[in-house]
Amino acid sequence: MTNELFTEHTSPTNKSVELSHTFYNSISRKIFRLVIFILLLIWSAGFSINALFPNSEAAILYPALKKIYSTVCHQNENKLIKISSLDFLVCARCTGIYAGALILSFISLFGLNKMKTGKIFLIISAAPMLIDVLFSSFGVYNYIITISFSTGLFFGSVVFIYILLSIEKVFTNSKSKHAA
Repeated sequence: MTNELFTEHTSPTNKSVELSHTFYNSISRKIFRLVIFILLLIWSAGFSINALFPNSEAAILYPALKKIYSTVCHQNENKLIKISSLDFLVCARCTGIYAGALILSFISLFGLNKMKTGKIFLIISAAPMLIDVLFSSFGVYNYIITISFSTGLFFGSVVFIYILLSIEKVFTNSKSKHAA
């Protein structure tokens, strides 16, 4: 009898603790996603600022930014997106990958909580990009900036979802281990 009373007495408290924990996870998830979005926005602004704002004071950063982005992209002149004869600092495919990640990071601020992922979707998203690389490399067709950008955009969006959900899963699992 005492156990029943004790269980009934603590049950509402357990539910409120559970609800507050869920609320905390929801808020911390949103903050984490906002930070990721801001970081991707800064990264994307870095490789595009010279082409988008050619007469700004940011032009003095061009040599340093070019060097930084050369570590993640080949920067082949024929494969760069140009605006008013000024180049982005990464190729069209890399621009697409980062744009896809940026767009999905913005969308993730408002959703993507219950999304299930499978390896097959990752493979399907990489296939068009791989085919484009092989076909243009072996001369089946000439390099086309819009195709490279589009395949990168698709791949970047899907990869972003995988990375985001994997990081969140690690944090969720580590918090539940510490709580137990």
